[in-house]
Amino acid sequence: MEIGTVVSLDETEQEVVMSIAQKRYDSSIKNNLKDTRPGICDPFIADLEGFAAEFAFCKMANCFPDFVIGVHVAKNDKGDCKYCGYSIDVKTTKNPNNGLIVKPWKKDKVDAFALFTGTFPNYTFRGFYPSAAVFLPENLKEVFDQNNYVVPQSKLMELDQFFDQMITDAERFKYINHKALEGVW
Repeated sequence: MEIGTVVSLDETEQEVVMSIAQKRYDSSIKNNLKDTRPGICDPFIADLEGFAAEFAFCKMANCFPDFVIGVHVAKNDKGDCKYCGYSIDVKTTKNPNNGLIVKPWKKDKVDAFALFTGTFPNYTFRGFYPSAAVFLPENLKEVFDQNNYVVPQSKLMELDQFFDQMITDAERFKYINHKALEGVW
């Protein structure tokens, strides 16, 4: 997984993504959830772009996306997928120059974040960043009239850098599927 990798969803994948996005949108309406995502005009488009980027990451990483339709709230947020034992939360923005933007309530929810830029159905991988490194005081900025943690793209990591950062003790290391990583490092 190299920074700059472009992932395009084929016609069948687009249909799956649109179906899940519609079901998530409908679930939000049914449960009277207020859309708190900044800078998005249409909540359905936000659901579509968000799940499409998650699906793109999973396609690139050869892992399985979270197809859960139910209400996603802070207390039950476990990220968008598991990759080599790590919980990953995928973020997306249509601006190719934007950095990783993470809400404060995401702290202690996942192991790492992955950023994609683009619009449905084409996304560009911009890199990984460990959760512990996101939630530092120097990353707290006012964005969209709210305090959010912001990491510029220049700090995001390729896969090998990410694993070097994440593998800090033997207990964590045992969960990595070494066969899946052959040829990656």
